[in-house]
Amino acid sequence: IYKFDKDRPLEISGYSVSEKEQPLLFDLVLKCSKKVNSIFPQNIILGNTKGFFVASCNIKVRNSLGIKIYKGDTLYIPLISLKVLTKDELTGIIGHELAHFSGEDTIYSMKIKPIIYALGTKLLSIQKGFDENIKEKGFFFINFGKGLSKFFLYMVLNPITFIFINLKLKDIKICRNQEIRADKIGAGICKNPKSLITGLCKFYLYEYIWKEIQEDIKSQHTKTTLTKKFNLNLKKYFKKFNLKEDLKNIFIYEMDHPTDEHPPLRSRAKNLKIRESDIKKSDLTKV
Repeated sequence: IYKFDKDRPLEISGYSVSEKEQPLLFDLVLKCSKKVNSIFPQNIILGNTKGFFVASCNIKVRNSLGIKIYKGDTLYIPLISLKVLTKDELTGIIGHELAHFSGEDTIYSMKIKPIIYALGTKLLSIQKGFDENIKEKGFFFINFGKGLSKFFLYMVLNPITFIFINLKLKDIKICRNQEIRADKIGAGICKNPKSLITGLCKFYLYEYIWKEIQEDIKSQHTKTTLTKKFNLNLKKYFKKFNLKEDLKNIFIYEMDHPTDEHPPLRSRAKNLKIRESDIKKSDLTKV
């Protein structure tokens, strides 16, 4: 049985940018932080990971210059995803992310998430150890090993597993409530409250196209930049875009996040009183 791991920094690829390099972006983040009554992040990092997020834990950033650890509060922005967002949508999403700071959600993630993750990892390690041990002992000890494993699991690990499952279920509920709260705050600073939802809808499009790009990169060598490749695939996607059919997939979409759980987009839209019929093709093709 291993002891719990020490806190590990969140690892991403990207670049930390300064106000001098990105004055318009910093100005937008500052305005959003004031509107939602949030702190201004100590670090703003641009990269290619699928979603926006904020974090208060240490961030290990990897890029062509090497690896660097960033401490404090961080706002992460997927650079190429800005190709599909309008300024009002970007305002709502940044407002949503900064609302996690004002709600102390990042502190919760920093203190509770590692415990749940470590507990789940250790339970899997113990089970794997049992399975490997039985194989090493040979045929004669298989039945004995299985019986001993089951006895140990029921007597010792069953209560721990019960605690882990309940912690995980509670964590999912807390995270989803945090997202619903942040959605209301983010939508509240948009010129059009629908902009937050249309912006989130576009993350489905972004993720779909990004997967295509990754597959292309793996299958062939290309000198085309990621931005040019994304623009090309985006145009192809919009040519075959079907609002009615695509919205079915978009509204069941759950955004990926490095630490938290997100409710389906349908639930988030319902919370803001935005109906599927409110979303027009022009809302999703305007970039």
